[in-house]
Amino acid sequence: MQYTTIRAALAAVSFAAALCATPVIGGGTYQSFGSNPTQNNTPFWDTASQDGNGCGVGYILTQTASINNCGNKRMGTTTGLGLDANDLEYYSLLDNLVAFTLAAGQYEFTLHAGLYGARLNQVGYRYLSGGGDQLMFDSFDTVGETFVLNAASEFALWIMSDNNAAFRFQSNDASGLRAAAFRDSNTDLHYFGFEDRPNGDRDYNDMVISASYLAPAENPVPEPATFALIGLGLIAVSLIGRRRKAN
Repeated sequence: MQYTTIRAALAAVSFAAALCATPVIGGGTYQSFGSNPTQNNTPFWDTASQDGNGCGVGYILTQTASINNCGNKRMGTTTGLGLDANDLEYYSLLDNLVAFTLAAGQYEFTLHAGLYGARLNQVGYRYLSGGGDQLMFDSFDTVGETFVLNAASEFALWIMSDNNAAFRFQSNDASGLRAAAFRDSNTDLHYFGFEDRPNGDRDYNDMVISASYLAPAENPVPEPATFALIGLGLIAVSLIGRRRKAN
């Protein structure tokens, strides 16, 4: 009886850990964002943006002041997101951009920024199992717009510029990677910054979106009170088992 109870408790702990796991799948790991950006090319996303001083994705994520000094603004981009750098992490391998995909589940993507001139940039998703490109946001959308996705299976993100397939890149492409992934440990939101050209400035600010992630619909996320009830139930089962053994 005790063995069964312990096994059930471990299963509950594993389930809870899975709910807190990142949906990002790939060969990299999350690293500390560190101090505010310095545009010294370290890490890979902290480069000097051709849109102006302090206009790369690091500044987009962390600064709160106006970024009207940045050129090529579209979609109502006016200020950074003001996230705390101490809460941020970036996904990489030895400070290098790496391929990644996203796990099946429920997502709400929000468009936050775009600095990309007159180019027609599009961002979307594509299931690894096939089905073609699905559009989420383009140059005509404004900051704050959302896109809800109940992903049935693993998928990659992609960006395409000027309706030109030569300028189309997926987040899982080993060659021509143009998507950087970040995570805010305070809110558990994930952020993705895109670079729209193969030989661009790699500032990953051409589109910046966030994603809230929930477990798949068939495995709904229990409320904290539910976890408390599960814990109390396991304790009760354990006490009953001990009393029966004593009798």
